[in-house]
Amino acid sequence: MKLNVSLYIPVYNGESTIESVLKSVFKLNPGPNEIIIVNDGSTDRTIEILNSFKNQIKIVNNTSNKGLAFSRNTGISEAKNDNVASLDSDVEVTTPWLKELLDIKNKYNSAISGGKLTEKYKDKSIYDQWRHIHATQNSFGEKDIGDFKRPLAGSNTLLSKSAWKKVGGYDNIYKTNGEDSTFCQKLLKSQYKISYSSRSVCYHLR
Repeated sequence: MKLNVSLYIPVYNGESTIESVLKSVFKLNPGPNEIIIVNDGSTDRTIEILNSFKNQIKIVNNTSNKGLAFSRNTGISEAKNDNVASLDSDVEVTTPWLKELLDIKNKYNSAISGGKLTEKYKDKSIYDQWRHIHATQNSFGEKDIGDFKRPLAGSNTLLSKSAWKKVGGYDNIYKTNGEDSTFCQKLLKSQYKISYSSRSVCYHLR
């Protein structure tokens, strides 16, 4: 079974993680009916790895390293569905991740929903332990929140392409971070709802 959802992944020099991330995406149940990878001018083995999955994904290559906001806008522009999920190139998903995001988005009629992200290797090093405690993204407890009123990290979300269009998309000036926060602020300013699913779980690899 496939959902009427497009999933895009922006990637820049992601040779160490993109294969395992894609393999987790292929295990989604139910999965999306479209998978788009935006290769943002990678100079490592990323494109070689992506080409090995070319029968299962759509690859869009930026002409150079344009940055994260530009790549997000590209992925959403290419999407054939109004429901568009995003995943970072170093985030693995659990099997029900996408369905849980869609259910919470539909339940609260929100413009964007986000899942719970935790560190997969939180005990591997002091840095990973610190990040797990102090810098984990989208880990807002064990209860769903229908009207969050706070920005979500772009690492794992599901949004309405129509809402993205109405607020003008992501601001391309943000090359490496900050694009997700400012985008959500634009949604909130336009009176759109943001929701959070505690059951839509994924794991940050690095």
